[in-house]
Formats: sequence, C-alpha cells, structure tokens
Amino acid sequence: MPIGFVTLPIITKQINVNDYGVWTMFITLTSLIMPFTGLSLSVALSRFLPGEKNPDTVIEAFSSVILFKLLVTIIFSSILILFADDISRHFFDNQLYVVYACSLYLVITTLRPVLDRMLIINGKTKSRSIIRITDAYMGLIGIAISLYYGFGLKGMIIVFLITGLVTNMIYLYIVINQNGIKIPNFKLIKKYLLYSLPYLPASLSLWIVDLTDRFIINHILGIVPLGIFAACITIGRIPKMASVLLNYIILVSISKLYDEGKIGEVVTHIQYTLKYYMLICIPMIFGSYIISEDLLIIFTNDDIASSGSSLIPLITTSFFIFGIYNTINQILLLNKKTKYLAYIWGLALPMNIFLNFVLIPILDLQGAVISTLTTYLFVFFSTYVLAKKLISIKLDFIFLAKSLFSSLSMCLILLIDLEINLLNLLLKIIICVLIYFILMIVIKSFEQKEIHLIRSLLSLEKQNK
Repeated sequence: MPIGFVTLPIITKQINVNDYGVWTMFITLTSLIMPFTGLSLSVALSRFLPGEKNPDTVIEAFSSVILFKLLVTIIFSSILILFADDISRHFFDNQLYVVYACSLYLVITTLRPVLDRMLIINGKTKSRSIIRITDAYMGLIGIAISLYYGFGLKGMIIVFLITGLVTNMIYLYIVINQNGIKIPNFKLIKKYLLYSLPYLPASLSLWIVDLTDRFIINHILGIVPLGIFAACITIGRIPKMASVLLNYIILVSISKLYDEGKIGEVVTHIQYTLKYYMLICIPMIFGSYIISEDLLIIFTNDDIASSGSSLIPLITTSFFIFGIYNTINQILLLNKKTKYLAYIWGLALPMNIFLNFVLIPILDLQGAVISTLTTYLFVFFSTYVLAKKLISIKLDFIFLAKSLFSSLSMCLILLIDLEINLLNLLLKIIICVLIYFILMIVIKSFEQKEIHLIRSLLSLEKQNK
C-alpha cells in the first residue's frame, strides 16, 4: 500500500480542509520550483554515466552537478524570501511562515534527485529502496505524533523539514562514501546542459501541467475545494507512481544497452515495461470506478468523500495514460531528441491552462480532471508518433484484451455490497487481485522468460558491473 494512503487519513481526519489546502499548496509550490533548480541535470547523468568507463569522470560529473545545483537552488530560495509577503497572501492564506519553510525545504532537498540517480547508476537499488522507505515512514510517524499532540499544520511542516534533512544526509554519506568527491569540472556541466536544457521546457511544462490546476482551483474555487482535489489526487495517482518507478530504473539500463548498439534488447525492455505496467494498472482503473467512494469514506473525511468520489476514476485514467507516455518517451531521450519533447509540452501547457480556465468555472473540480486527461492524451499520441519513427515499438493489444477481460471479471467481487470499513475493503481487494492474476495465468497472458526479464530490470547490479 503506498504511504500516501496511510498518511492521507491521518492528516484529513485531524486538520480541517482549509489547512489541508494550505499543506497542498506547500507541496505544490516546492514541487513546481524544483524543475527550475534541477535543470534536468539528473536525467543527463542517467543518460551519460552508465556507459562511462573512467571513474574519475563519474566523480567529477557528480561533484560538478551537486555544486551547480546547490548554487541555483539558493538563488531561487532567496527570490521566495524576497517576495514572501505577496506569496503568502495569494497562496497560503497569509501564513508567512509557510513561504519561509518552502525556501528552506528547497535548499535541504535540492540534491536528492541527483543522489537518488547516483544510487541507481551505481547499482545500489536496495540501498535506495531502504532510504526511501525509511524516509516515508519517518515522515508518517512524525506527522502522526505532531498531530496527536495538537501541533497541526506547523508541526507537519517541521516534520517535513527534519525528515528531508536526515534523509539527504544519509544519501550524501552513501554516495560520497562510494564515489568520493573531487574539485568540480564545469566543462562537464556545459556538456550535460546541452543535453538537458532542450528537455527542460518539457520537464517544466510537465510539472506545470501536473500542478497548475491546483493554483487555478485555488484562484477560482478557493482553498477548501483545493483540499478536496488534492486528497483525490493522492488516491488516484498510483498508476503514475508505478510508471515513475519503472522508468526511473529503465533509463539507466537501456542507456547502456543503446550505447553498446543492442537496439533489439532496448526494444524488448521497453515493450515488456509497457506490458507489465498495463498488467498492474488496468485493474486499478476498473476498481477505481467501483470503490472510489468507499476509499474516500475510509481514508478521508465526510467533506471530501461527498465531493470527490466521481473524480478518482478519471484521475486514475489520466495517470495511466501519462504512464504509457512516460515509457514511450524513453526512446526520444535515448536518441537525444529532447527538443521534440519540448515542442510537445510547449503545446500541451497552454492547452491545459486554457482548458482549466474554461472548464473549472463550468464543471468545478471535474473540469480540472478532464483538462488533465485531454492534455495527457495529446502528449501520449504526439510522443508515440515521433518515437515510432526512431525505434519501432509494438503495443501488445492481445495482452491488453486479456487484461481488460480479467479486470472486468474481477470487478464482480467489488460489486458485492458489504459494510464500508477497512477490513471489508481489503478483503475484497485481496480476492480481486487473486482472481485477476489467476485468470491472467489461465489464459496464458505471459511466459516465464518475461518474468526473468522484469527481474533483471529491477536488479541493475549485474548490468552496471
């Protein structure tokens, strides 16, 4: 179960929707600024370092990127502090301390994407998993304790800052202990920026599309509807989380294969990543159409449950489409065609903003979700058309049909009317998962060799030796 599922009820049942809206804006603002501070340099590291034979170059690249990124982040944090009064008035219900917390959090966590990528490049996926799990549960326990003792929103933000600091110190210790650190070579930064900067507009547009609806909802509907929307996003974004996890790992492995000229293996990796992504996420979409209201009743409060149940199925579908795009776009990254992604997202961003301003006043929160779904569909089809010209990827429609059939059959269990509580919901979900996978095995949806391939994707130590 994703940690957000556990954190959501702890927060929404202890603070009011207004404070949850401010908390959402805190997360949203820091997330929106991070692409500007990162300049997509962590993506450049994933593309160039896996095939690098000279360990000194790896150390120089790492040292140069973290110093450069830290300097850029300090500039952006200073700008936040300079305009703190205006930002707090427009976005944080005049709570000035939240803006200062945003500025501090950016500095504390700015190196995390680079450190995270370095662990994957070094084949330390187990260490990375342990750190991420520890970080999640430190935050969960800290937030629960702070809310129990009545510290409210301020306590949550303090926990967030402390957890981020501790986690990044652990990251730094492990990465520096393995790689060491050298005097930066900013000539490497120039090389990486030439690769990453054309991708930056795409990265920024993606983040803005993902987050701008929060600002528009806050502007048009207010902070309370924003809290409702954010709670629904937390539940509905599981397909995106699955996609990000798979593709975060796959870029490192397929970059090395591509540089070695093993295009056939690259195609195989991408096709099986898509296949197993659909295996996981298609039943989630079907299930969300039936149990979304039950989920909100159990994991949130009555205000959110009464307004948000119709949003989750569309949110889940939107993120599913995004996940397919996120795998297909690896082809453009491999071929260093990052400018194509900039063009696509350059069109998608104004489309999304326009649709939000048109649909939200008419359809309320439903309008924001439809805007996102429409934008992701445009991005997916555009990327697929361009990627197919570079490397031909075949979508397994037979497997898709089998997954749809198994998902429909599974949903019969979810229609059973039981008292709404966590135990009954978990029981139905477990039974559904068993039925789904049994049906998929019975109708011969995958072979044993495919399972071995997925295991190899998640175990990069051998590939990086």
